[in-house]
Order: sequence, then C-alpha cells, then structure tokens
Amino acid sequence: MKLHTMKYLVVFVTLIMISCGKDDFVSATIYDYGEPALDGCGWVIEVSNKVYKPVNLSSQYQIDGLSVQIDFTKLNSKANCGLAINAYDELEINKIKKE
Repeated sequence: MKLHTMKYLVVFVTLIMISCGKDDFVSATIYDYGEPALDGCGWVIEVSNKVYKPVNLSSQYQIDGLSVQIDFTKLNSKANCGLAINAYDELEINKIKKE
C-alpha cells in the first residue's frame, strides 16, 4: 500500500473512532405512572414530549419528576400498562446522568 493511501486510511479510521465514541445525550424527565399491580405503568421517561417505558431504569433514578440526560436506543417493542395494550414504546438506556 502506498504511503499516500495509508495516510488517508489512518485519517478515515480516526474519524470513525471519534464519531463512534460520541454520546448522544438528550434531556428527559422520569415519572412514576403508578403501581403496575394497580393498573399503573410504573416508571416512564418523557423525551421531547413523548413518553417511553424504559426496560432498564436503575433504582437510583426512580425519582418522580427527576430531570436527566440520557443516551438511549428505541426498541421495536411496546409496553403493556394495566389494561392498555401496547401503551408505550420501550427504550433501553445506554447511559444516564442527572442534570
């Protein structure tokens, strides 16, 4: 491989590594939508005026009205809440921090 081509390859790989390491945090608010045993939905997260059901919200963040920053992945599944079938889209929290 020529030195000229190798330089471009190194730059390209470096740019990819930098972009992959970037966190995409967004503002969110955690809410308690009631006890699931009593037809509530439990803990939910509101992001950009849309409510999601997290599949992995740590107990340390289970505080009603808590403002957080999250990096998340929207899942292709929906949560059942009480009598409501497929009430909310589910999400997986990749990273979370208090605001």
